[in-house]
Amino acid sequence: MPTRQRKRKRVVRYTTRRADEICRAIEKIGSVKEACKSIGLQPSTFYNWKKKYPEFSEKVDNAKLRYPNNIPANQLELAVQRLNEFLMHGTTEQQITTTRIECNGKVTIQETVKEIKRPTPPWVIQRVLGYCEPMDAVRRLLSEKLLTPQHAQIIHNAITGMQADMKNLIQKQERLAEEDKLQMTPPPINVNPSPHI
Repeated sequence: MPTRQRKRKRVVRYTTRRADEICRAIEKIGSVKEACKSIGLQPSTFYNWKKKYPEFSEKVDNAKLRYPNNIPANQLELAVQRLNEFLMHGTTEQQITTTRIECNGKVTIQETVKEIKRPTPPWVIQRVLGYCEPMDAVRRLLSEKLLTPQHAQIIHNAITGMQADMKNLIQKQERLAEEDKLQMTPPPINVNPSPHI
């Protein structure tokens, strides 16, 4: 009886040529998954290399930073449009629910349409603007005249408000921790008891 042979996974060795190839793909495409697919590299291999070779990890980070300079103008315009939607209105999705109702042998299908308002996911903006701090993204959009000063002011106010909220939250947590600490401290023990009369 013949034995079945297991298929072995093809091991791709790390070479600087391969590393440069994947970095060029990331610089051009932006997505690690799509870049790996374009050159026939398993994402698991990519992440193993990233862990094992610090110089590769650094090259990948640099490629991600260069990606925004290589994106087509229409994608950049779309990102600006989505950023404006995110800041001004968010996005609206339609959720359609189909319900089957049986009554006296008759079957009725009822559709309910519900609108859900959601902000644009941050990764959408990051894919286009690159991985940067929010204010760096705003500065870049302003410098390229892709964001109006009014929108920049809205972003600035929102970030300032979030920073103030975070500061208040941190202070509140510190106060609560201090109160808990005081409540947990046992009262001092009197070592010299007063004499009984």
